[in-house]
Amino acid sequence: MSVTLHSKDRKPPTINIANCYNRLQNCKWRTRDQPTHSLDSVFHEIFALADLVAGDMNKHHPRWETGRQPSQWAQNLVDICNAANFRLANSPNTLTSYPINNSRPAVLDLTFCNEDQVAVDNWHTHLEHKALDHTPISYQAWPKTGMHQEYKGYNWKNTNWARVAELLPAPEEVNIQDKQDFNHLYHLILRALRIGTPTRRVTKWSRPWWNPDLAEMHRIKNTTFRDFRACRTDKHTYHRIRNAYLRAIRKATQDH
Repeated sequence: MSVTLHSKDRKPPTINIANCYNRLQNCKWRTRDQPTHSLDSVFHEIFALADLVAGDMNKHHPRWETGRQPSQWAQNLVDICNAANFRLANSPNTLTSYPINNSRPAVLDLTFCNEDQVAVDNWHTHLEHKALDHTPISYQAWPKTGMHQEYKGYNWKNTNWARVAELLPAPEEVNIQDKQDFNHLYHLILRALRIGTPTRRVTKWSRPWWNPDLAEMHRIKNTTFRDFRACRTDKHTYHRIRNAYLRAIRKATQDH
């Protein structure tokens, strides 16, 4: 489930919150190539779309509970968080799950926030209000100043490729033997690209609906207009291309 929190006047900044339940679907958690829980394969998409991710992740990892041995899918979750610049808002080692079969309590309910977009404070569990096997959790979250522009593009023309290369492992250090190794390298690459690439400056004149197809149609329209003025093509051809370009813009703005 996801919600978007708006201000009273429904203007930016906003906070996109995703609430997750990572349901167990494969008890053989040591299987290397198969996800053990329902969301293991889509965490990347969740963290790409949300500013704050919270819920029962059903994952053990020493980052939030000291002494736990992580599975490859727990490590995959940590790699995704690092690549997306999310930090853990939990108080370290604060238990959130108390199984009704009296087995070992654990830290399973996690809260992650995008450090560039959202600030989270006063994260607490409320054991006195525990229902069944999980404790309620409360925290304060607010958008950082100037955060969450409607358009989150990257300026790939100004990517610092030398910086990206510094953040990547050397070729001789890369050894992909299973899906865990692939996921780890994939998220290292994403993190390096995001660190080494500046975001586009968003202004009131920005066009978040612009895409490469429109850029190509714009180029063709201008070329055809020059040909028309030089009498190398007729006005009907130019009007047809211009009108197709205008229709594409109208559709892009409506779909945005």
